[in-house]
Amino acid sequence: RDGARPWIELALARARAFLDVPVDLARRVEGGEPRARNEAEARTVASVVKKLAEAGVTDVAVLAPFRAQLRAVRSALDRAGADAQVSTIDRFQGKDAACVVLSFTRAAGGGLGDLLADPRRLNVALSRARLKLVLVGCREVLVAGSPVIARLVARLEDEGGVCRVEDVE
Repeated sequence: RDGARPWIELALARARAFLDVPVDLARRVEGGEPRARNEAEARTVASVVKKLAEAGVTDVAVLAPFRAQLRAVRSALDRAGADAQVSTIDRFQGKDAACVVLSFTRAAGGGLGDLLADPRRLNVALSRARLKLVLVGCREVLVAGSPVIARLVARLEDEGGVCRVEDVE
């Protein structure tokens, strides 16, 4: 068990979880305003994927809306010694995986961008997981930018499926 990081435990224990990577953590790790790349989220994703692999879950896909974020995720996975399918949301359409970890990436104001604001693309992102869906993002920005995401996060919170990420490796 990883008692020092309850967000890891939540991601492992629940079929659906939202890991809130707050703006201040993203800024601190990134050294500025994250836009199409968010290193704090990439490290969070890598930690989750590594723990899933240690628990025997090998069919894992990591999705993100931006190619720059996918590069950050691949780098974080390499550093963590973890492996997963890594794809943009659009390229993963028509595919699925036992576990999907979705990095929303955005942690700065100015809207979610076309990819995250489009309900059809959100549907693709949220419907690719057969058994487990782990959402990683900045709750404050996502809830303010999308009523769909706001309802989803509220429901997950009601179910005990939301946890704030306080630190990343």
